[in-house]
Amino acid sequence: MKKISLSLMVAGVVSSAFASEAANLANIAPTNHDKVAIALDTYYKGTDIWGASSFALGFDGKYGLVQAANGELYFRLAGHAGVRSKDVHRFLEIGGGLGWSQKLSENQFVALETNYKYGLVTGDIGSDLKNWREYGVQATYGYRVAEWLSVGVSGSYDKTQYDLYAIKNIKGSTYGFGVPISISISKGANLNIYGGYQSQRLDGSDLKKGQPIVTLGITAKF
Repeated sequence: MKKISLSLMVAGVVSSAFASEAANLANIAPTNHDKVAIALDTYYKGTDIWGASSFALGFDGKYGLVQAANGELYFRLAGHAGVRSKDVHRFLEIGGGLGWSQKLSENQFVALETNYKYGLVTGDIGSDLKNWREYGVQATYGYRVAEWLSVGVSGSYDKTQYDLYAIKNIKGSTYGFGVPISISISKGANLNIYGGYQSQRLDGSDLKKGQPIVTLGITAKF
């Protein structure tokens, strides 16, 4: 019989058009080889470059693939459905990533992940956002302070392409950083707190926005 444990996750997400999956130190550490972590979560993101905030429900899964030389190759899959505050438009996003997590010492590790995301948004007029595609990279450093506590720092950079209902191929970029904290409640369950900041830019434009992003979710591990 599979054992299911639940934990509460509060996370700030570094992303581009919408919030992306939160970095979870407990999940991406190389000691979690062959473990599957599926997160059911909800998030709220502050005003983005398009002048809208977002609220969504979704999942975030991490799957260990191969372990070698004190490191692990892993795959991440995430998806969300939600609404945007601007005209209450609905959106759907799905993304994946491939990463390597490397153990540096008994209490330290680094992880490097490449990722891709695609999203669709409903709209009413030509200036409404229709869809976006993004690809990028995220680096994370984690340090285990105690058996029950890990802290870290992460940074990311993404290239993004947007389509409005009237205009296509608007290109942009985003960068950000975060400070994750993972607290182990019990074996297989943890509380993940992640605070971050992001900045967005449209290529060839002075339009730029930066804002803190907060996510609230519940993680279920099998």
